[in-house]
Amino acid sequence: MKTPLVLIALVFTTFCNLVLSQNSIKNKQEVKIPDGQYFGLKTPGMTPEIFTPEIPLFKEGKVTFIFFAPDGKTFYFQAGDTIYYMKFLRGHWYKPEIADFLGKEGKKGVLNISPDGKLLLFNKDGDIMECKRNGEGWSSPEKLPEQISSDKYECGSSMAMDHSIFYASQREGTKGHCDIYYSNFKNGKYETPVNIEKFNTPGSECGVIVSPKEEFIIFTSYGRPAGYGINDMYVSFPLKDGSWSESQNMGAQLNTAGSEWPLCLSPDGKYFFFIRSNVSDKSSEIYWVDSKVIRQFKNKN
Repeated sequence: MKTPLVLIALVFTTFCNLVLSQNSIKNKQEVKIPDGQYFGLKTPGMTPEIFTPEIPLFKEGKVTFIFFAPDGKTFYFQAGDTIYYMKFLRGHWYKPEIADFLGKEGKKGVLNISPDGKLLLFNKDGDIMECKRNGEGWSSPEKLPEQISSDKYECGSSMAMDHSIFYASQREGTKGHCDIYYSNFKNGKYETPVNIEKFNTPGSECGVIVSPKEEFIIFTSYGRPAGYGINDMYVSFPLKDGSWSESQNMGAQLNTAGSEWPLCLSPDGKYFFFIRSNVSDKSSEIYWVDSKVIRQFKNKN
């Protein structure tokens, strides 16, 4: 049985501190949901803005995770241990439904879909689970091979275009409490995960997302010197030799004295979504910002 370290639990519970009953959405189905790719919201510039579409639960501060499918026609979000999805059909967003295809038991979160839309990964009780595209739906979830989803706690995952994955793990051999690992996907199989040592410290690294073409990777780090808060976001870019650049703190423009956690990119790659938590009162908000803020760090390499 997997037992996450207290440190990881404390960090992530600031993002998942409110539990939702299934009836919460059923009672608010009459709320009209604005249309448009981003629910009628004005898109942000280089300064992060709160992402609060007129969807039940968002205004109540109960949403702790979001993800747009690569085609932009399905929107996933999480409240408590429940993951919901919404479909964009014939120019309209339809009411949220519970993602029962992920299974009804177990603590779930941090969903990710491959850029080609064929694979879906999510966390369940510290394991990484996989669903395969099945027509318009998804297959039943299966745990990834033991070499990927070990007997230790795994935290989140993000897939590149070729289905290679980046994720965090507490497996044997980590430098700290939790490290970022990479597994190449070749000939239909995941290869042995590699610890990206350049990213990892004696502290804790997790909360990872990678752009579809591996143009950059963003992850969180806990307890680094000269950080802005409890949990800061860092970014790294690929080098010509196939390695990654030294990670850079994403600065006061994105990081605060609280905790930040990367969530996803918009389907067109224009916007970056992350969650920010105020540790003092455990409140949290989802933010979005023009993804150009990411590219500006590349120029500093």
